[in-house]
Amino acid sequence: MATNPQPRLQLRQLRPSSVFSALRDFVDSLAASSPARLALIVFALVILLFTALLSLPASASSGQATPSTTPFSPRFPPFASPD
Repeated sequence: MATNPQPRLQLRQLRPSSVFSALRDFVDSLAASSPARLALIVFALVILLFTALLSLPASASSGQATPSTTPFSPRFPPFASPD
């Protein structure tokens, strides 16, 4: 008696072209459904990208990474009390 072999699960391999096309399809559907939401997401991503780039050591004159709490410290010049 011959048995039918069980079908093997095939894992989809994500090729770079399929990843990019899936991302493009997602952005296209987001732009079609809610252009304002897409604009806000892109704006937030640009802010985060430049924040990360400006915190790198290469963007500081001292060559060290800028601490993230510097603008909120009381010793920061805009908030410094006149002596």
